[in-house]
Amino acid sequence: MAAAMTMAAARVSCFALLPRRTPRRSTCSSRLFSTSSLTSALSNNNFAQIAAGGQAELLLAKSSLESYFHPAITKQEESLLTLANTCRRQFLETGMAHVPKFIAPTICHQMVQEASMLKKEAFYSTEDHTVYQESTDEQFAESHPRNDLQKSSKWIIDYDRIMQSSPLVDLYTSPHVQAFVAYVVRPETSSFSNTAAEADFALYESGCPYNAAYYNIYESGDGLGWHFDRSIFGVNLELQPALEGGNFELCWNTRSSTTNNDNKDKDDVDIWAFDKVQRILKESSDSECSLAQRIDNPAVGPGSLVLFAGARNLHRVTPVQSPQPRINAIMTYETQPHQKPNAYSLAKFFGR
Repeated sequence: MAAAMTMAAARVSCFALLPRRTPRRSTCSSRLFSTSSLTSALSNNNFAQIAAGGQAELLLAKSSLESYFHPAITKQEESLLTLANTCRRQFLETGMAHVPKFIAPTICHQMVQEASMLKKEAFYSTEDHTVYQESTDEQFAESHPRNDLQKSSKWIIDYDRIMQSSPLVDLYTSPHVQAFVAYVVRPETSSFSNTAAEADFALYESGCPYNAAYYNIYESGDGLGWHFDRSIFGVNLELQPALEGGNFELCWNTRSSTTNNDNKDKDDVDIWAFDKVQRILKESSDSECSLAQRIDNPAVGPGSLVLFAGARNLHRVTPVQSPQPRINAIMTYETQPHQKPNAYSLAKFFGR
């Protein structure tokens, strides 16, 4: 353990000497996650076993990433299956799951150092956008929730700019982490038995060389306005909170669980939720929304993992109000292989 941490600590000083990384596919990017095999692996207190065609196999020795995870995770009395089930329940009941101290302090510190060092290469993304992240609609008034414009700004260091030796790359491509995420965010129709719905569920790394995993840096005045994500779920590693502001807020169950345009005319589906959105916008200030669930900075803390259902639940990051920036990492997993963001997203968020 000490040797692994010493080697990891040495990486930061070598970042500048390493070539740009080339996007790589995960060893499990085309494989299905079986809940039964995953349950077995988690019950054994490690993330090493995940499914390959329904058969559990050892893809990574536990020791290979053990130093990356916080001792509270790797040495806790409760099994990792218990932790995963707790997160799963939180995700289904509130739209998000929060795991404090998910990664070790040393790894978190390295990632903050890397993000700070690469800041000079970051793209400053700033835009006015609707909460639906679509163009305004002339059928509605400018003041209508459909056309209400939100302001967002942050510095983004995309995957292509991150070094091969980065802990973020190791975490993103780790079957251990992918298995945990898959277990928590799998569809509600999936169960612990071998159902057809479960067998059809898989997670894949992003097919994009820019949005696969990336750092966000929010300086004073930066934040994210209210919005729905395009992705069904988000994976957020909090690395450094702001001293004031920069809080994550989410409004549970804002709209229907499906956003499939084919279902627009069904009575039980409301993908726009104009009334709810309008109420949230009306009740919001720059620092707080009375209708939102909120994870304050002290609770999040460095190294926390937050999984959230961003397509269904309106959410935002309040503006940072301190000299110390908020730094986090986003890891993008898809439910279909070779998925990429559209040209609008690439230009607005990554300057590509």
